[in-house]
Amino acid sequence: MYKKLGLNGNALKIIACLSMLIDHVGLMLLPNEIWLRCIGRVAFLIFAFLISEGCLYTKNKLRYFLSVFTLGVICQIGFDLVYKNQVYLGILLTFSLSIILIYLLEQCK
Repeated sequence: MYKKLGLNGNALKIIACLSMLIDHVGLMLLPNEIWLRCIGRVAFLIFAFLISEGCLYTKNKLRYFLSVFTLGVICQIGFDLVYKNQVYLGILLTFSLSIILIYLLEQCK
């Protein structure tokens, strides 16, 4: 009759991207509307979950790490050009560190 309703990885990515968009719109255009920033916080949780799933199911762990790390470095360069005097580690570099920790924990088992 009805298909089982559920969320797959692509649906989660779309939800996370929309949530992140709402967060950034709230930051740039409506900074006094805190509820927009609260909606945006969901994005981090979903992306963190997807990173951990990626670590679990990837076939090439080094390539997975390098792809996240490389994109993180590129985004960090752009962020540093826009916000010159702020010290901030981008989320993709944080996720790269998380990937390393997950792999190290796997080795300790």
